[in-house]
Amino acid sequence: MKHFFALLLAAQVATGAQIVLEDFRVEPMSLRLGESFTVRARAVAKEVKLGSFLLRTANEIKKEDALPGFPIRSSGYCYVGENKKYHLLDNGSLDRDKAASAFAIEISTRGWKDGRYPLAFFASNRPAAGAFVAARHDFVVTVRGTQVTIEDLGGNSPAKSSIITEFSVQDRLSVRFAPNAAATLKITDAYYVAPSEVLPGFSYDAEKKKTFLVIPSQDGVASLTLDTRGWPAGAHHLMLQALSTSGRVVDQRPFAIKVAGPNDRLNVTVEPSVLFGPGTHFGRFAKLRDGTLFCAEKLSRDGGRTWEAGTGGFGEGAEQLRDGTVIGLVYRCLPVKEKEGWYTVTRHTSKDGRRFEKDEATMFVPEAKGAMGHGPHVGPLFMRSIIERKDGSLVAYMAGWFKGDDALCPYGRGRPYSRSYVCESNDGGRTWRYLATIGYEQIGSEGYNEGSMRRLTDGSWLAVMRTGNATDLKCQDNPIMWSVSRDEGRTWSKPQRTGLEGCYPSLAVLSDGLLVMSYGRPGAMIAFSADGGRTWTDVTCVDATTRSGYTDVVEVEPGLLLVGFGTQHYLDPPTGERTDGLRLARVRYTSGTTRR
Repeated sequence: MKHFFALLLAAQVATGAQIVLEDFRVEPMSLRLGESFTVRARAVAKEVKLGSFLLRTANEIKKEDALPGFPIRSSGYCYVGENKKYHLLDNGSLDRDKAASAFAIEISTRGWKDGRYPLAFFASNRPAAGAFVAARHDFVVTVRGTQVTIEDLGGNSPAKSSIITEFSVQDRLSVRFAPNAAATLKITDAYYVAPSEVLPGFSYDAEKKKTFLVIPSQDGVASLTLDTRGWPAGAHHLMLQALSTSGRVVDQRPFAIKVAGPNDRLNVTVEPSVLFGPGTHFGRFAKLRDGTLFCAEKLSRDGGRTWEAGTGGFGEGAEQLRDGTVIGLVYRCLPVKEKEGWYTVTRHTSKDGRRFEKDEATMFVPEAKGAMGHGPHVGPLFMRSIIERKDGSLVAYMAGWFKGDDALCPYGRGRPYSRSYVCESNDGGRTWRYLATIGYEQIGSEGYNEGSMRRLTDGSWLAVMRTGNATDLKCQDNPIMWSVSRDEGRTWSKPQRTGLEGCYPSLAVLSDGLLVMSYGRPGAMIAFSADGGRTWTDVTCVDATTRSGYTDVVEVEPGLLLVGFGTQHYLDPPTGERTDGLRLARVRYTSGTTRR
């Protein structure tokens, strides 16, 4: 599902097609049960036609929990409907605002039960065919007895940030904002947190599973010294929000505070990032022995400073073999009709280190089955990593579901806990067969899935694995796990916690013997290990943008790393514009005592 989503947004950026919600508000923000609130929005479309509006539950809900006034049910969501269709037309029968490109709809709370109801509003190009172009804004309606309150959660429109005019976090947090547009400043969490993660000085909202700290301000100016005494070591992702008098979020800025740990020994410097290309989910670097870098369908011969197109792409991940051949696989494996357990997967190969050719490989995983992940999957999923054994055979890191993997995880949407495993090939990647499971258990909000696998300097292999997502309200324990193999992938140790959390962890073995791992969500992060991945130190935020979180890291020269990361609504400081894109940042590190 992630590749489909990334492709659509890439098309949106590449063509310039864009829909922005210039205005969004819910009125009133507090009312009595049985009364109505009004959702108001105004949309602007660029290089695409505004097609419709949509209001639905933000999460899938059970049929018996359907909301009054949301009569249409599809894929687990409940929608407000118009003539049995969930696309609400501008100036249609439910629109209370007859201005063009503006929409207002009244929603009655009559018959709503006690609870918290996250809702999502969209303006999009649908029902037109083609790439999906949309803006989204979320809010929550909470019913307690006879009282109804509404909280604005903000939107994803890549609009210009104009309320917060200055923002810096050095020794103090300093903010300037437009006092006529914002009444209150507060700091909250980028994503959900557990009660055990509440930082000293912050209050905790157990229902929202977020902490908050109100910042005093006067005449559009605020300054605060954050006392980090008692904060755990690591990077703490926070969000500065500017709220209107009604409590609506009118602007926000993500940031991260690093608290040095007792074992941190590196000085790490992150240089300003640059745009690499369109998209939101960063893929994978492939580095050849001569230093050539591949990424997407581009290559670089100068450590990522400049790139040229036309390689044809290498799939989800690739490895250069001892004979110089570069082999990669795509993400999805597709079932072969009438051959249970057999799948096809597109293989990419390059003999010249310049261009890749495609053919079809086969994969035999007899226990594999399709299941619902972030989207529907029909078979095994390749997870970026291939290692060549001493005898020339290959091992690939995979993830997915086996027969009997039926226990549902907190992520919901009918998703079972997933597993990570490896397959081997004895014919140069033309045929693959299941070899061994790295990890399967009911852990995190998803179970073992995305990850990376590398050969270490002592000859052992290390795998790191995602187990969930910090955006899942029902689970705030989503550790990145590690496992080691000492027999070239045939058996694996019981997975253990790294002490870090995030999505799609990616490993690189550095020339000085250290390991570096990139991961994300929130932000784009790196951490270092000097003991083969058992413990991780010098946690560093490369970028604090909360959305996306897919990353990779590669060493371009001793002491210099290139980190790639995807962003959604990245705030460009010089212009104040929010855009989507794939970005690159150079990160330098030297030995020494890390400064706080």
